Amino acid sequence: MSRAPLPRRVTVTVLGFLLVGCAGTSPRGPTFTPAHVAAIKDSVNAALEAYRVAFVARDFDRVISYYAEDPRFRWFENGELRYGSRSAVAAALRSFGPTVRSLELAYFDGTVTPLAPGVAAVSTRFVEKVSDSTGALHGFAGVFSATMIHGDSGWHFLVGHTSVVVPHPAAADR
Repeated sequence: MSRAPLPRRVTVTVLGFLLVGCAGTSPRGPTFTPAHVAAIKDSVNAALEAYRVAFVARDFDRVISYYAEDPRFRWFENGELRYGSRSAVAAALRSFGPTVRSLELAYFDGTVTPLAPGVAAVSTRFVEKVSDSTGALHGFAGVFSATMIHGDSGWHFLVGHTSVVVPHPAAADR
């Protein structure tokens, strides 16, 4: 049994409905109410502060809990993939822990951008000071940006990047 082609007018109308339907899903993402935006920003900022407090307290088990246990997890440092899994971050933090006497971490100029329900982009400048087991003080500053996802136990880093500020050669000569 052969089918007769649809009349041109019907085909154009169906395509028009499909295009209008697709146009409703904006490439800019979903539209949030101001209350929803505020709730996402508040909860992500609370998670970042809890992460900072756990890091400074050297509670690395708690710090690790903020990284997503997800096969899509990636963390880059200075343009290179540094950790491809939560377990890689855990191993690094656990080996780092015994070498540290104290930690300080501060965030500056942070932004949280809701992307979709349960997904947010984060970016902030930071300053970190580390006193090692010998008492030597090391410090550095930079920026980090991350995509965070919300799960049953709160917000977790899924993909992130940390870049450390490197002094410009001209500044080093002064």
